[in-house]
Amino acid sequence: MARNSDLALVERSFIADAPYQTGELALSSAAGAGAGLAASALMVVTVAALHPPVAPTFAEVLRRIGTMALGPQALQGTGGVVAGAVIHGGLGVILGLLYALCQQRAPAGDLLLVGIFYGVVLWVVSGVLSHLPFWASMLPLAHTKIWLLGCCVYGVVLALTATARRGGHEPSQARERE
Repeated sequence: MARNSDLALVERSFIADAPYQTGELALSSAAGAGAGLAASALMVVTVAALHPPVAPTFAEVLRRIGTMALGPQALQGTGGVVAGAVIHGGLGVILGLLYALCQQRAPAGDLLLVGIFYGVVLWVVSGVLSHLPFWASMLPLAHTKIWLLGCCVYGVVLALTATARRGGHEPSQARERE
């Protein structure tokens, strides 16, 4: 017969037979936002370092993103770089926060796979959004393998942060062995 404490664990657990408590989030909101900001910066560095023909420099990647707010004039001067950095960083914070609010604790390998999947989903969504008028400048970049890699880097950084903070763990004593 199940005890009340066992039933409470099963109700809160995504995987009822997991030997660890899965109802807890892998990251706090603040950690998710911070990891999202850092991951978005590393994502742009990755894309720029691989020198795709549509965005050969770090500044050019940010300028293309900046055109969402400033239009074509963002491609000239530093205003587009600043606008692109703010937009990309802001999106990174929002998506990192979303990850933190949704990702439950799990073993490190599972978190890594979820991070890669999160990156692939971001790549698909950015590819769809790049067809909207205000994201049109991202169209040439959004459908590249390099952008896919950058999105996966974003997801992996979130996963590694969750693992390092407290998300990836060995089974805890949250559930008594029968």
